[in-house]
Amino acid sequence: MGHSWKYVWRVGLPAACLLALVILWACSGGSSGGGVQTEAAFGRVGVLITDAPSHEYDHIWVTITEISLLPADCEGHHACEEEEDVQIVCDDEESRDLHGHSGEKCQAGDECRHECDREHEYGARSEEDEAGIPEHQDKECHGDVSNPGAGGTECCREELVTVFSSEEGFTLDILQYRGEDFLLLINEEVPAGRYCKIRLSISEVRAEGGPCEYLDIKLPGGKIDLNPRGPFKLGENELIYLRLDIDVNKSIHLHTSGSEKCIFRPVVFVDILEGEEPSPCPRFIRGRIEDLHDVHGDPLPESFTLNRQEKDSGDCLGEIRVCLPDDVLVFAGGLTFGSLADFQEGEYVTVWGTLREGCLTASLIILGDCLVIKGAIEEMNGFDDFLLNPDPGEEVAGSVQVVLPDGALMLTGSGAPAESDILDAGMHVLVAGVYDAGVQALFAALALEEPDDLSGVLGAVECTAGGYSFVVEAEAGRIREAAVPRGARIALEGNVPIPEDMVPLLACNPYHIRVVAGRNNTSAQVLVTPESLAGTVEKVYPYSRTLQVDGLSVRMTPHATGIHLGEEVDTLVSPDILKPGDRITCFGLKSCSEDLDDFHTFIFLIQ
Repeated sequence: MGHSWKYVWRVGLPAACLLALVILWACSGGSSGGGVQTEAAFGRVGVLITDAPSHEYDHIWVTITEISLLPADCEGHHACEEEEDVQIVCDDEESRDLHGHSGEKCQAGDECRHECDREHEYGARSEEDEAGIPEHQDKECHGDVSNPGAGGTECCREELVTVFSSEEGFTLDILQYRGEDFLLLINEEVPAGRYCKIRLSISEVRAEGGPCEYLDIKLPGGKIDLNPRGPFKLGENELIYLRLDIDVNKSIHLHTSGSEKCIFRPVVFVDILEGEEPSPCPRFIRGRIEDLHDVHGDPLPESFTLNRQEKDSGDCLGEIRVCLPDDVLVFAGGLTFGSLADFQEGEYVTVWGTLREGCLTASLIILGDCLVIKGAIEEMNGFDDFLLNPDPGEEVAGSVQVVLPDGALMLTGSGAPAESDILDAGMHVLVAGVYDAGVQALFAALALEEPDDLSGVLGAVECTAGGYSFVVEAEAGRIREAAVPRGARIALEGNVPIPEDMVPLLACNPYHIRVVAGRNNTSAQVLVTPESLAGTVEKVYPYSRTLQVDGLSVRMTPHATGIHLGEEVDTLVSPDILKPGDRITCFGLKSCSEDLDDFHTFIFLIQ
């Protein structure tokens, strides 16, 4: 059975930030490294990117130049323990961190691995939503793994395992991938072993829209070390995925003192997927056919190797294997479909398919130049012919005539097959095909209904037989109602779940929310912008997990997590450390008028 470990990584979180985020990886590579098996044993590592919505920015481009994994063991020491913040002692006594929280006993032996499992420390939210502590990056280390055995300042001379390296880097607009997994790469030859840190090198961050559009965005040091709470293991011939869940809305911070400048201070939520597949949602991947694989000796290949190099772009995303089931559709434009025999090595194609066991299983392959457009249907000229108005920012401006040949894939928003007669004016769709300049029409092999997301101010929450009904004041004062099925994810922005018994609190105050429509057989989700409360702690009531802050009663939720803002290092902490006189900023939900408490805290910052 597969399982998922959720980590929270934090680098330089400023006081104005709740859950700030971070970002990305990309592209080819492979290396040897310390702390891994000495024999030639390899596994595979895939990198997925998804993000939370942004209310401020239209586009955020990030250029990644290198991704490395840091081994968990270094000359008998655990190379992943937190520097300076946590002192781990490997003996028969219980380990304690600087806040006095108990950890598990260290294992004695010739090699001290310091695998103290502190999953209950620092207010970790759950086994699948853990919080880690950022590393203080020592400039003297020059890329080596830090050895905590000497107070966190000595560096082990261990070689990093490079997953990707590129001088020009790979640039990605992360706002394109809201609520979906973007496959950055699958590295087929990563040394098996235990790893604990991920190092990302970023050369540039650019924004369009928002307060930092015309300012240089700085990333201190140009690199980010991501610290999970415990090591993760890559077995021989094993495939694991690292999913980076990004909250772009809080990733870039505008400093107005003196000359204005923007700082990129990222935090990332990461799922480590072991023995399980990523999202079942199909995805588009473009590239060039390198090798056709035919095991039966006929003209029809069973798979091919796709070099993920788009035309006129750098070759940095590596290769992926594409599996070809018998019912895959092959399209080259016009009104007819082709066959598997039409493939040629060196040809550029666009594959629409689903990741299964590290192979992209194709449902549709479009040969040559492929055009993918999202937009609204302006008018229908028949069941298979309509005028499409592209969304802002699409490759095409102005209305496009779309023609669906016989056999084109028609899918509803849930991913179910449909007939073309479901199309109607006003419907939002995604189409993919080949544009014919001669007849000025897009011949589309795929038409997918795109349910509209809903954003606005929440007016009411009502319980229904199947879940909830959210009444939202949307753009131009329009009142819209969204049905949210029971079991759908309801969370604060930044990936913090709201317990079911606290959902009624949303009806008491005008929260800004975003209802993400269900796609590909997945439930809808509701993302809520949290409220904030800042002040001085006057009293602490530990048994009720309640504080008095500037005269207000503030209750800590069961999994509340805190961040202590230091001069050089910020540390995740438990609510237990709070005392009168502390300056605190809380993020969460306001209470209803009849409640005894005034505020419910999910995340807090302490200075």
